[in-house]
Amino acid sequence: PAGNHANLSGAVSNGHRMAYASNLAVYIFDMATLRLAQILAGYTETITSLDWSPHDPNQLVVSSMDCTAAVWDVPTEKVVQKLQFKDAPILVQYNRVHQDEIAILMQDGTVRLWAVKSDNAVVIRELNYSTPTVLRWATKDAHRFVTGYGDSSFSIFNTAQNKMTKVK
Repeated sequence: PAGNHANLSGAVSNGHRMAYASNLAVYIFDMATLRLAQILAGYTETITSLDWSPHDPNQLVVSSMDCTAAVWDVPTEKVVQKLQFKDAPILVQYNRVHQDEIAILMQDGTVRLWAVKSDNAVVIRELNYSTPTVLRWATKDAHRFVTGYGDSSFSIFNTAQNKMTKVK
């Protein structure tokens, strides 16, 4: 596959499958056979991030410079939920506790929460000082996630209290 020049996630695995994003497609490999199993295509601009659902091994969220975030049902190769934005989402990650919540970091520095069953993603914070390069949900606390920055600092978000703590 072609390189993933603007992709901040690179490749992700759910233990059974590995997803690798090239510029315009996602390649799904079977981890048992190490063979290409599927290709999720249809993107017109560079894919920026992807993440497997920790709750449903068949769902993968993908963001792109075409200003979309989409949840794919991998076995059917169909998009089951999709959001269109005015700006590009650069990082996406499923909540590790709440199965239908995805954090989305936008190119303009805003962080959005997407309740996947809804048709919008609520802005929870604007990060005007620096765009993060890492976004990770806590594994046991449904209301906390961390963003990391190029200067080695990070921010801890508490979505229940709408608080953010930046650590240098």
